Amino acid sequence: MLTEKKVAFYTLGCKLNYSETSTISRNFQNKGFERVEFNEKADIYVINTCSVTDNADKRFKSIVKKALKQNDNAFLIAIGLSGCVTSNTIQRSALASISPNMNIAQVKKKFTNIKPTSSVNIAKNGKKYLVERYELQIGTTQQTYMQCIPVGTSGAVTCYPVTTDVPVTEPYYLIYRGDKDNASLLTWESKGKLAASQNREAAGLHQAIQKEFTEIKKAKREKEKKGNESIY
Repeated sequence: MLTEKKVAFYTLGCKLNYSETSTISRNFQNKGFERVEFNEKADIYVINTCSVTDNADKRFKSIVKKALKQNDNAFLIAIGLSGCVTSNTIQRSALASISPNMNIAQVKKKFTNIKPTSSVNIAKNGKKYLVERYELQIGTTQQTYMQCIPVGTSGAVTCYPVTTDVPVTEPYYLIYRGDKDNASLLTWESKGKLAASQNREAAGLHQAIQKEFTEIKKAKREKEKKGNESIY
């Protein structure tokens, strides 16, 4: 019976790879496979790696040898050898087309097809600011998962990897002086670089911006939690 088959996983690379491994593992277990540790004997070894991560390529060969040492008849699945494909030009053209002191209406014309995920109003040192958060696509990455289909009527299944392109996004802030009705662009910056922005006025808003958007995220989680509880 296929339920006696064992599968083991080894993950290298970024956080996305670990998320992929968890998803693939659940798919295997849902089809009757038993997950075991990578240093145990298994029928299938899944190695999820990323060729653009430092030392991943070098370690990959040694991991394959380790798997075959456990079971030289095992079936090996290698995922992500093509690495992550990123491009800083995707949706950056909208950012490149805006400049400080543009009013909010002018900015919106440049962002016709891109909508903010949330916005907050901040007051500091007697000044008012409007901050909009955008999730801008900066590239794509290849995500691979296992597709399993039944074979015959015995309950057996066959599994094969399926690869799809998944968008990679990064949070960006558009920071305006003033409020919604009377705002001019101060600057734009990615979330990760705001604290070190060359625009010192914007950098000084870093903590306040992070606090406000954290509260928004927290409120959203609480709302989703209550919604889930109401189902039961």
